[in-house]
Amino acid sequence: MSTIREKEEAALVAKRGGDNRPLEHMKAAWDGHRSVRVSAGGRDRGLATTAYSYALTDAEKVAAAARISALWNLAAARGWSTHQINQMVAAATESN
Repeated sequence: MSTIREKEEAALVAKRGGDNRPLEHMKAAWDGHRSVRVSAGGRDRGLATTAYSYALTDAEKVAAAARISALWNLAAARGWSTHQINQMVAAATESN
């Protein structure tokens, strides 16, 4: 038996048109402004936005969205999992 949320999530994945790769392996695209999207099933899907980061200037929002996209794509290209990234961060901060 599935929960309501599990059914909702299955419907979201089904809309990807058979593109069921893990999200972390999908290439991200920065929109040039404040939004980062992934493409799945031939459609762009929202991933992250800095639009509601009211403590940041517009320039900082743009820079943050560009950085999110760049780092996301680096990790996807290298095949790094979130767990691996966290391990790298921990190792880097320990050595400093």
